[in-house]
Amino acid sequence: MKLPRIRMRVDDIVNALRGRLLLEFYVYRDKLYLFIIEPEGEVMLKDMKGNVKDVNKGLRDFYESVFSKDLNKRRDLAKPLSSLGNILLDPLVDVIENRDVVLVPDSMLFYVPFNALVSSEEKYFVDYVNSLTLAISASSIPLLSRLEVRGRAR
Repeated sequence: MKLPRIRMRVDDIVNALRGRLLLEFYVYRDKLYLFIIEPEGEVMLKDMKGNVKDVNKGLRDFYESVFSKDLNKRRDLAKPLSSLGNILLDPLVDVIENRDVVLVPDSMLFYVPFNALVSSEEKYFVDYVNSLTLAISASSIPLLSRLEVRGRAR
């Protein structure tokens, strides 16, 4: 089976975002990066300064707490959510505050419970944004947007 080739431009993504901010994480070797696409079309690359080992440790601690048979450990989710928040949320607070955000994780970041991340100010990710949408990829946004428009026309 031959898959169709899809050509996508940044303008296509910007138009499909409809005024929302796009944050697309990118994992390369042991580093985390973030592509930011503003509603006006400006594209930036941010070095997240955190490393993949720390994210993996935070995720492991989080899921060990969630699935632990020990109720005390299950109740103590604050520590792993805070450590993940320090890496993934704190550097973004100024960018995401009071915005409608579309977030695209990469690699192990698909397992991060972004809504529940806690910043160093002890606020949840969702407390900073007006809305948060998770997408599987930036190129899927225009495709899903077209399907959404077709669905409304029926």
